[in-house]
Amino acid sequence: MEEVIVKLYAEVLLAVLFTIGYLVLLVQKRQWIHLGKVAPSKRQSLRKIEKRVDCVVKVVGGICVIVMVVWRVIPGILDFPNAMAGNYEHTTGEVVVWDYSRETRKQARSIEVLDSHTNEKVHVIVYSTGVHKEEHLKITYLKNSRFGIIEERW
Repeated sequence: MEEVIVKLYAEVLLAVLFTIGYLVLLVQKRQWIHLGKVAPSKRQSLRKIEKRVDCVVKVVGGICVIVMVVWRVIPGILDFPNAMAGNYEHTTGEVVVWDYSRETRKQARSIEVLDSHTNEKVHVIVYSTGVHKEEHLKITYLKNSRFGIIEERW
């Protein structure tokens, strides 16, 4: 489980650094996009385009920052006490939704397991080799971020 926790908090740290960098650049109120030197006849029309492109880049960057904070940072912060205390959630059940990526490579895989005790679907991101439909798994995961590992397969 330690490997999963390290990967989660590495992603959280990168998201926080990206957010801080974005906010620092935003506070400076400088133009981010400069389209370079052009002929004097086209300079005026290019300035209008530069301002529009700059505005679009700032808005798209802001949306990316918001998504990263909501998707990784907040759940990671909420899971920090549980990760330090070793309080993990457990589920056992059959895979109903799985990741089709490379079978032999160990990587993050987004899966859903139909819990055998509650009959509810549990969405979890596990670091594992290939996972298949109808495979039975025992999974340990963090409650808020849903990052976990596969303990057993059968």
